[in-house]
Amino acid sequence: MNNKKLSQWVLVLILSLTISSCAPGQIFGPTPTPGVGVPVSDGKWDVTLLLTFLSRRLNINEDNYAEPKDGTMFLIAEVSFKNKNDPENKIIHLNELSLLDTNGNKIVAIGNIDWQLTDIHKQLEQLNDFDTYYDIGCTNCEPISVEQGQTNSNNIVFVIPFQNEDENILYKFQFRNLVMIPFISKWHTK
Repeated sequence: MNNKKLSQWVLVLILSLTISSCAPGQIFGPTPTPGVGVPVSDGKWDVTLLLTFLSRRLNINEDNYAEPKDGTMFLIAEVSFKNKNDPENKIIHLNELSLLDTNGNKIVAIGNIDWQLTDIHKQLEQLNDFDTYYDIGCTNCEPISVEQGQTNSNNIVFVIPFQNEDENILYKFQFRNLVMIPFISKWHTK
């Protein structure tokens, strides 16, 4: 074998070893880590957590508002749902939307900001019958509908333990069996 062919074989061998030792993300670029603004997908749905904010009350207008019981507060998550290819399951029920806290406790959504205030009040009354806000769910809540090929953004309401303004708490948002989306819950200062 002449030196030119030997050099080519060595070059091919080095390139092969280099490529095979790289993780897939190193060849094609990094895979985005789920988080705020990064969609997660299962092929049928794309779900993006757009933003979150905390509130001690939900104001509909000057005279109408809802407040959770003492020791709790609202966490509102703006979420975009894109139904890419799921004609059978276009309805999203609130018990399919949840948060997990750092202890693994599940907090189920109680409403959607677009609802009438009376619907939010009904859910808060149901919550006040319990000592905890975990695993309660929503029994008579109107579901969210997203037709195949459509995208729908919603402000989803959760009731969480009260959080001081200097606390940053990790939660994970989950829709059905898609990858959980971690985020830090914190007060926003202006």
